[in-house]
Order: sequence, then C-alpha cells, then structure tokens
Amino acid sequence: MTGFFLFPIPIPPFEMATIAAQVILHPTVSQGLKFTATTVGRDKLYRAVQYFSRFYTWYLLRKGNKEEAARWNALKSHLGTSRKLLRIGKPIEHLQAALKASLASGPAIEVVLAVARQIAYSAYLSYDLFVWANAVKFIKLAPETAKRVSRTSAKFWLAGIAFNLVNGVLKTARLAAESKKLNQSKPWGEKDLSEEAARETRLAAVEKARLATRRQLVIDLLDVSLPATSIELYSLSEVLEGGPSLDDFIAGDVQPERVVLGNTKGPRLPSYLKTSIPTGASFSKIKKDLRGLKLHTVCEEARCPNIGDCWGGKPGATEAEGRSAATATIMLMGDTCTRGCRFCSVKTSRAPPPLDPHEPENTAEAISRWGLGYIVLTSVDRDDLADGGCRHFAETIQKIKQKAPHILVEALTGDFAGNLDHVSLVAKSGLDVYAHNVETVEALTPYVRDRRATFRQSLSVLERAKQEGVRVTKTSIMLGVGENSDQVLDALKQLRKVNVDVVTFGQYMRPTKRHMKVDRYVEPAEFDHWKKVAEDLGFLYVASGPLVRSSYKAGEFYIENVLRGKSAENKVKRLPADHLEAGVSESSSKAL
Repeated sequence: MTGFFLFPIPIPPFEMATIAAQVILHPTVSQGLKFTATTVGRDKLYRAVQYFSRFYTWYLLRKGNKEEAARWNALKSHLGTSRKLLRIGKPIEHLQAALKASLASGPAIEVVLAVARQIAYSAYLSYDLFVWANAVKFIKLAPETAKRVSRTSAKFWLAGIAFNLVNGVLKTARLAAESKKLNQSKPWGEKDLSEEAARETRLAAVEKARLATRRQLVIDLLDVSLPATSIELYSLSEVLEGGPSLDDFIAGDVQPERVVLGNTKGPRLPSYLKTSIPTGASFSKIKKDLRGLKLHTVCEEARCPNIGDCWGGKPGATEAEGRSAATATIMLMGDTCTRGCRFCSVKTSRAPPPLDPHEPENTAEAISRWGLGYIVLTSVDRDDLADGGCRHFAETIQKIKQKAPHILVEALTGDFAGNLDHVSLVAKSGLDVYAHNVETVEALTPYVRDRRATFRQSLSVLERAKQEGVRVTKTSIMLGVGENSDQVLDALKQLRKVNVDVVTFGQYMRPTKRHMKVDRYVEPAEFDHWKKVAEDLGFLYVASGPLVRSSYKAGEFYIENVLRGKSAENKVKRLPADHLEAGVSESSSKAL
C-alpha cells in the first residue's frame, strides 16, 4: 500500500491502520464530537452557520446574485427556528445569571447593567418560545398577534444587547485603566518578589478579561443587526423578506425572477389616492350583519380603500336605499389563503382551518336579508382541498339564487390550480358574472403572484368560463408594479383572444411594509389612456382609475345598464370612469 498525502512511500498495512486510529481517536476529534453532541455545541454551530449565511447573503446581493442570496437567507431563517428549540430552558438560566450578577462585587453601574442584560435576555427568550411554537404549529396565533409577539421578543433582545454594549464599553475602559496602573507599579527588590508574582498574575487576569470583553463587544455589534431588522429599524432587503423559503429550494420550485421586486425608493402617495373615513347608515348596517354571522369580506381583509363607497351606497340615501345600491364582496372558505402573493394582505397558511359546512346557507341567508341588488363572492385559494373549494363555491351561489333570485351574483374565483373541470362546476352554478384576475402582465407574474399561479393558467380559466356559456367574463390588472406599455398592450390582446368582456385597471397600493413596494404611482391620464386602448380592442366595458378595484361598486349601474337592459346612451352619460367597476352597453349586452 502506498501513502496518499505527499509522496508514494510504501506504508505497511499495520502502520496505516495505526495512523488512521491515531487520527480518528485524536483528543481534538473526540472533544469536537463531544461538543457538537451537546445542546450548547449544536446551538453554537448553528449560530456560526447562521452568521455566515447572513453576511454571505449581503455579499451575494452586492454581486447581484439574488437567487443564491435568497437560498442562504432561507437557510439562516430555518437555522434560527432550530436554535429556538435548543434554547428552550434558557429563560430560567438567564434569571439565575441575573441573581448571581446582583450578588457579584464590582462597580455598581456594571452590576446593574449585567442584571438588566440577563433579565432582558430572559424576557426575549421567553417570548421567542411562543414565536417558535407558532412557527411549528404547536400553537396558533392570529397573524397580528404573532407579529406583535415577535416584535416584542426582538425589542427585549435589542435591549439586552444595548445593556451589554454599554457594560462592555465601561468594563473595557475600567480594565484598560487597571492594566495601565499595574504596568506602571513594578516593585523593586528581592523582598518584593511575591508581590511581583501577584501583580503578574493579576495583570494576566486583567488582560484575559479585556480580550474576552472586546470579543463580546464585537459579537454584540454583529448581533444588533438581527433584532434591528425584526423590529424594522432598517431592512436587509425586500428581496429577502418576501423571498422563497428553504422548502421552495428543496422542492426545486424557485424561479430566479421570483425574488426581484419593484422600485425600492418608495414614491410618496399622491393626493388623488387618499380616501375619506367610511361612514353612513348602510356601511354600519352591513358591518354589523357581517360580525353577527361571522362572515369575512375581501373589502376588510385586503384593506380596500373604497370600502366606504361600496358599503355606503348612494350619498344621502336611507338605510334601505343604501343597501340596495351597496356592493359587498364576501370572502368564502375562511380568511386564510394557501398562497402567498406579494401584493396581498390576506393571511396565509399551508393548513387553513376546515371549511364551515354551514357557510353557504349562512351566506345566502345574510345576503337575502340585506336587500342587496348585486353581490360579489370571492374566496381565498384552498390548494389544500381536493376540489379547491369549487363545490363549496357553487353551493353558495345556488343557495343565494334559491333564496333571492333577483340578486345578481358575480363570482371572483381563483384558478383552482388549473383544473378546468372545477372552473366549469362554478361557471354552471347559476352565476351572472365570472371574474378571475390576472393581476398583472405576463412578464411580471412570477414576481407579483404566488409561484403556483401563471398568466397562461389564468387565461385558460377565463376561456373555459366563457365556453360554459357565462354571459360576462371579467378580469383585473394592477398598474404600478413595474410593467411597461408593451406588456400591458400584449396582456389586453391575449385577454381579448379568450373573449374576456370586462377589464378593470387600478393602482397597486402596498398593504404593509412586508409586501412588495410600489414601483410608481400611475397618473390618472394614463388610466384614461388604457381605458381608450382597451375599448378600441373590443372590451365591452373598461373601468380604469387609480382607485378602481376588481369588485369596486361592481353592481352599481351594471345592474341598471346591462342585465336590466338600459340604454347605452344613459350608461355613457352616467358612468364615471375612475369610480365605477362594471357596466356594459345595451348593445354589448345583446352581443353576449
């Protein structure tokens, strides 16, 4: 047998085995294995990889490699979750350390700071246990509660680091002064040898303490970035905060474009996008009814700026008149979506609660009692269900029609994961309008929508609905997410190819800081331009304006001018483009 390190020197088998045994059984290897086999060892190992991942992520972002940066950022996040479990007993340890620190000798200010640091860390790790338990589904916290707990945890962490930094600076200064004093106080003479030995011993201890304190200061300075990011004192990167998870990379479902978002400068909100606080008898009545029957609306969940207009009905009208003109958009199948589109504020989960079997009946009963003339039904995506919830959706429409045949029903559905049979089931349930939103242009779909949604898949949904005999099909496009004119025009042409009848344009509004940023605020004149372009392409009706939303006042004038058969001249005179959602001319209605 020959050696394999530097030179091909023959080595007897016995000696080779001896060398291997010495390497494997070396004390350093044994101690390393013992260390990593302990909870503290694993925590420190995870911490080291977590820190490396964070700073390597910054390096990759500077190089422009966003996909690889997101991969390392996802690894960092998952290691953080694992470390939370390893530190399950740490809150008690820090309380014990606080008690010991209070009994320690030393400058009073350092003792107080040491105690404060230990108490803050104990509180941080206590809150962190709830964050971990919620992350692994041991407990279920409401999204806002979970966010509040996480932020509180990070605040205590930051406080603990701050106490330790101040204590470290004071201690370093004190130790430096003591080291200088010891160096300047060298005793002379043989009788002072014992004193010299004591001085040298003390000096060595001081220098060792100074080194440890400086090292801890560096660690604390690095640590500051973590809680500061969590409480949004600054942001590492919108790309990473909204980026894919480790599971996405393992499954191989990541598209490079998915982590590229819009303008990071955050343009100021123009005055024409500001709305008044919602009021009115109709608004209050609808809100009260919803609470009583525990129904959810996309108006509230998606934080729509037009909720006051849609729920308020006609200005100055009585409660009954207001309800007849009001439009409500009911969100079926709960308020938790299985998808995570970057523009949407609806909460998400991979395992939402089961469907309420009484929801179709309760929804139909509530709607029939309200006296509404037009209702929009939408839903969260439920990819966890075998049929995507299509039967639940269809049953709700059928029960509404049974209880109140005069009410016109618009169904704003998801894509049912591309299953066109499920689309057909809803389309044949008795609805009046089938709506499905493409949301943005084809090129930006991977950036804006969940990875399971595609522009082509959305086109097939709208095409199948029309093939099933639905009189009106409808979609919506957000502007201000980074699209250009050629992309918008191409999207409109593709929608007309599948015979979509109604299209709406609205300004993308960022719901929270966790969502993708607005690329730009589109001027009203540009909305007017796209309205004319779409009409010239043959759309039966186009609603285009900064505040227009997919379901904004969907029934007002649409009821009067389309399915009720009013004249086209009246419609043109009475429909304001920036405020009305739907409506087509009498001649267009006949063309259907």
